[in-house]
Amino acid sequence: METLTNVVQTAPVQVSVPVEQSFKIEDVLNMVKKVNDTFAYEVFVPSLNKTVFFREINTSQQKRLIKAIIDSPVFNTEFIFALRQIVKENCVDEKIITDNLTILDKFVIALSMRSVSIGDNYEVELECPNEKCKTPYKQTLSLKAITDKAKTVQLVTKTITDESGKFSCDCSIPTVSVEYQLEKEFRSNVDDTDIKNVEEARKMIGDVFIGEIVKYINTLTVVTPEKTIQFGFNNVSMQNRITLIEQLPDKFVKKIIEYINDISKEIDKVSLLNFECTKCKEKIDWRMTLNANFFTNS
Repeated sequence: METLTNVVQTAPVQVSVPVEQSFKIEDVLNMVKKVNDTFAYEVFVPSLNKTVFFREINTSQQKRLIKAIIDSPVFNTEFIFALRQIVKENCVDEKIITDNLTILDKFVIALSMRSVSIGDNYEVELECPNEKCKTPYKQTLSLKAITDKAKTVQLVTKTITDESGKFSCDCSIPTVSVEYQLEKEFRSNVDDTDIKNVEEARKMIGDVFIGEIVKYINTLTVVTPEKTIQFGFNNVSMQNRITLIEQLPDKFVKKIIEYINDISKEIDKVSLLNFECTKCKEKIDWRMTLNANFFTNS
């Protein structure tokens, strides 16, 4: 007689691992930041003469840059504000004061951010300047190749003295902080679409011109028979800087402009690109400038 044995099959016991859900939002944000730090990339910063790690642009920052597209067509103010803050947020080395970096540093960092976060290839549209040709071109640039040129740039500080020796200025390439201060004081509240007459337009152009000059001046020294005064510009409003510069001799200011032009030529080693029209062989110069559209995907 056969004996039947009932075999009871039991499912394997599943041990549930508790998932902690008591984290605060600050804890999660810190964890995300740590993860992002592992994907940081190196950027050569010219003024520091070394490489510095930066994080990739995140979604919130991309949103801020896109919002800056709706800005003044003349001043590009909102983009300057947004990029300054993003450079500060994305610098991994907290010992570096990003406001003390130069506008060239910012330019190189921005190109690197775009290269890593969105894509290294950047397409530009050109046109032959020859009136008889006007052939249009599309060129695809490597942003990394452009930033590599920054290692050859030499930006020197200079003390400029007038012929009489009564005035002198210590000059250098502007910092991010100086650029921001100028924008904050003069341009953020200006509606350049509401220029009522020619005089208002002239005043605006004049302020922009003088404002660009004062960005390069750190100190002004005035020598009189009684005493010598050295006046630092660090904690001086842009309006007061302009008021001082407007009183200086024209020949002296022209020497400052010559220094600015020399600095611009050095920066052009990075930002000015040269092409040749394949049809008429005309030289095509194209200068890369930064704005919010530079950080869009298209």
